[in-house]
Amino acid sequence: MKTLCVLAVLCLLLTTTGCYTVFSPVAGWIYTDVKWAGPVGDGSGMSKHGSAEAMSVLGLVGVGDCSLEAASRNGGITKIHHADFHSWSILGVFGRLTTTVCGE
Repeated sequence: MKTLCVLAVLCLLLTTTGCYTVFSPVAGWIYTDVKWAGPVGDGSGMSKHGSAEAMSVLGLVGVGDCSLEAASRNGGITKIHHADFHSWSILGVFGRLTTTVCGE
């Protein structure tokens, strides 16, 4: 009976870990370090770069602004050409999502 309870708790923990990680197209339960491209604009130049980030601690506290608007503002960009994203987390305890935009 004790083994069954332990297995049930482990299964519950494994199915809820997605709630504690940062958004990513793929996520690892123990470690995640993924980069991917986002929406692409009209193809104009990439003379400026800006980034913004949000962080999560213990899946209990999440702070930051990793929006396209924040990244654009931080880089002085008015016309976005390209956006990239980078998510990082370890054991669902610490996580970070960074948005980087390029444009003019």
